[in-house]
Amino acid sequence: MRILADLDTPDSGTVSRRRGVRIGYVAQQDKFPDGATVGSALSSAISGHVDQIERDTLVAIMIGRVGFDDIDQPVSSLSGGWKKRLAIAAQLINEPDALLLDEPTNHL
Repeated sequence: MRILADLDTPDSGTVSRRRGVRIGYVAQQDKFPDGATVGSALSSAISGHVDQIERDTLVAIMIGRVGFDDIDQPVSSLSGGWKKRLAIAAQLINEPDALLLDEPTNHL
């Protein structure tokens, strides 16, 4: 899956994907920066050049979709299930064409 997500290179052979396809990847182990909040984790996950107003709007929409109540809640205070939900939301915020989930259900 990491090869399909373009995070690793294959030892041999080639990987062919449609030009412009966006692939999201949710790792088995969630990794967020120390001191991150729900809002900052989502904001930093946004790829491409996005102005601050659009960035804030995208974060607010995603927070509403996945059920978080507090944008300023520290990620360190979240349970395993809520961290996994945040990791999925961090990938969905970029509207990928395909989302690869590496064993996402151990905490959901």
